[in-house]
Amino acid sequence: MWQTLVDEKDKENQLDYSCFVLCILSHGSENKVYGTDGSGASGAIDISDITSLFNASNCPGLAGKPKLFFIQACQGGW
Repeated sequence: MWQTLVDEKDKENQLDYSCFVLCILSHGSENKVYGTDGSGASGAIDISDITSLFNASNCPGLAGKPKLFFIQACQGGW
């Protein structure tokens, strides 16, 4: 999952985008989502790490454009 997100962040045609939408449906724990490839600490990726990949300094092609993150993952506990 992490490599796919990095690849998307590095795309050169983002200046053509009017916005960015990311949907993740997975399992998770508090403030983390799990991928199937075991990437990240204990197979989990921090949600803040995902969203920060697409901020203006890390992804200048999307600077000033709306970014929507839909993450459906349990966050532990009941």
